[in-house]
Amino acid sequence: MVESEFHGIRRGSIPGLKIMSSEDVAQAIVAGLALGEVVCAPGVDDPSVFDQLRDLQQAALASGNRTGELAARYRQA
Repeated sequence: MVESEFHGIRRGSIPGLKIMSSEDVAQAIVAGLALGEVVCAPGVDDPSVFDQLRDLQQAALASGNRTGELAARYRQA
């Protein structure tokens, strides 16, 4: 979450989640561009989590049925 007008009028908050300053987010965006990053996640220290996420997405798609049929769990009895 980024400190902004949106969060000033938003009701409630997410417990344990800190709000990052807009200055820090802007700095991360500029640094991310310089690093050639496609995804900018200012609060993530370990960029390898994005590689893990990509691998999980590919595995999930590869394990899907390739028949074009609705998965059994989504069929109504």
